[in-house]
Parts: sequence; structure tokens; C-alpha cells
Amino acid sequence: MRMYDFWGLPPIASQSPANCQEDNQGLMSNGSEQSKLALTFTVVTLFSSNILGGLLIGYLLDRWLGSGPWLTITGIVLGLTGAIIGLIRVLNRLNRDN
Repeated sequence: MRMYDFWGLPPIASQSPANCQEDNQGLMSNGSEQSKLALTFTVVTLFSSNILGGLLIGYLLDRWLGSGPWLTITGIVLGLTGAIIGLIRVLNRLNRDN
């Protein structure tokens, strides 16, 4: 079993240049913990930013125009739609890489 440092990287001193490329490819493989964590952060950021952005813009437009909750609801729906489209793009990119 290999020892890894704080960032999940293998120790540099014990590697030769020939082994370095092979280990780096295996480290960020699709099943690694780092790639799962990165995908999780991508999806969470994608959903939260789109929905909260739509909510905020809709709320501010409602207050400015005095149109009731309709622009807030529209902003949430558009934010959710944008989040789903972004999720489909991330999933397509993952399928293309495999």
C-alpha cells in the first residue's frame, strides 16, 4: 500500500521520472476519490448557483416592478432549467471521456 501526502499525491522523492507519468494517470482515474469529489462539487455548485441566481434576480425584479411573485417563480424555473442543462453537459462530458 502506498503512502500519500495531505493532497492525496504520492511522495515525489521515491519516484523516478518513468514511474511519475504512470502514477499520475492512475491517481486521477474516473474511479478515484478526487474525481468523485470534484464531480460532486461541480454538481452542487451548478445547481445552487443557477437556482439562487434565478431566485435573486426574480425577487429583485419583482420588488422593482411590483409584479408579485411571478418573476421570482419564473427565475426559479429558469434557474432550475439552466441547472438541468448544465448537469446534462457535465454528464455528456463524462461519457465522452470514458
